Amino acid sequence: MASDLGTLISWNAVDGVGRIRLDTAEELRVGQGALGYGKPSVGQRCEVTQIEAHPLGGRRATTVRLLDERVPVSAPVATEVDRSGWLLERIGKSVDGAVANVEVQGLLDAYLVFSGRAPKPQVFGVSTAQVSRGQWPQLAAAAERALRGWKAKLAAQSPRDAYLLDKAGRDLKLEFLQGPKVELRCEPLGTLDGLNPDWVARLNRLKKQLKKRPALECFGLEDARKVHWGKPDRAALREAALAWEAANEASFPREFAALACIADGLFVDGEPVIRPIADWTDNDDGVEIGQGSYMQGNLTMLPDGQVIDRDDDQVEMRRFPSFGALIDALLAG
Repeated sequence: MASDLGTLISWNAVDGVGRIRLDTAEELRVGQGALGYGKPSVGQRCEVTQIEAHPLGGRRATTVRLLDERVPVSAPVATEVDRSGWLLERIGKSVDGAVANVEVQGLLDAYLVFSGRAPKPQVFGVSTAQVSRGQWPQLAAAAERALRGWKAKLAAQSPRDAYLLDKAGRDLKLEFLQGPKVELRCEPLGTLDGLNPDWVARLNRLKKQLKKRPALECFGLEDARKVHWGKPDRAALREAALAWEAANEASFPREFAALACIADGLFVDGEPVIRPIADWTDNDDGVEIGQGSYMQGNLTMLPDGQVIDRDDDQVEMRRFPSFGALIDALLAG
């Protein structure tokens, strides 16, 4: 198993968190959980065997073995050490097994920092104070090259990630990240074109009844106080449809897309009895599309299209022959 040697350069015993500086100069976050039962102290040498991206930026050590050796530790001084070379190599090399969104976010942070667009304290675990200003243009150019490479890779392998990268490019006004519109198999997204007459009639009825209270008796929720249909979110719908089509190599159901463009989810007393489509998730039986009986169980769509409402003990409370039949029940009366 590959490992990296480093030194614990800071430790907060109360919060159980600190930082490790690897011998490569990268700094990692670390918590007590990664150290097991070890009693860390500043200056202690350590062996890091597992590392992952940290949600707040940089990376964190997740498995660490504390060594008996200790060395003196002083605060890093920006003028003493220039990490430009390490960063340039890190940005320029291909990372085997990299998680696309984590790697791209790191490269995007590097480009934004070194092009002067957005200040950040660290890039790939290295303090930006330890990077010579004279190297910033070269680092920004390297990050742009790497991002262009990822753009081409994602366009060929992952339509959803390509869409997200294009969206980031548009949001940040970075033309080199923007690409052509990613076409869905289910285009045109959200229209009634090609739907069978039952679904067309159902959706037209829903449009007329959006402000009317749904018939929650079908869920046993007739005493609920606040009820509303979810607002459409076309960007979230497109992302969800891209992910579904990539996973299933088939067209996203146009009936569901058309429904989400009218009402995306159903909320009862603030809880999603039917979730927005972007929040549907797989479970052992099929697709979990909402919270079940009295909001403590789950609402699951089976592979054959039936929808089951279960309580928190997974006891079946009611069953609908199809998702369309569930919408019909809510629109009854």
